[in-house]
Amino acid sequence: MNVAKTQLREIKDAQRQEIDRLQADNIKLRKEVESMRENHIMQLAGISTACIQNTKSTIKDRIPKDNPYWTVAYGDVCVAVDREMRERKRAEEAELLAHYKDETATTFMNQVKKLQSELAQAHSDGSVMRDACQFALSALELLSDTPSFTIYGAEGIGLSDWLKRCDTLIATVKGEVEL
Repeated sequence: MNVAKTQLREIKDAQRQEIDRLQADNIKLRKEVESMRENHIMQLAGISTACIQNTKSTIKDRIPKDNPYWTVAYGDVCVAVDREMRERKRAEEAELLAHYKDETATTFMNQVKKLQSELAQAHSDGSVMRDACQFALSALELLSDTPSFTIYGAEGIGLSDWLKRCDTLIATVKGEVEL
């Protein structure tokens, strides 16, 4: 009977050791699952944050690939946000360029009309030689019909420089400046 009691006690001790080992494994696994859950939450938070990091100053705060919260999805979001920033910049530049072209063309055409009017007035007053006025008017008509000039300027001359030259020509026609 003692042998049976000893064997029963050994079985109970073995079972208790197995239960203790299983409980320790259970605690270890629960901690691991909790750690994985927290890591997953932080990875999702990183992805969410990357979605709104769409300025030059905020992209500096991105996490590197060696960070445990970096994921392939995070990298994909960063690529998409970079693409969105490039497209937004292109759209802004195109809008500014379109506005500038319209404004520049309008400014130039107004200056040409003013110069034509001044030259016509000077010609009719007889204060400038007829041939010089006629030549200047003809040149202005040709330039005003050239679309590339109305937007970009003539043969490498910037529009602001050309407008200054027009102002000088007007002053010359009026007799205020000598060429």
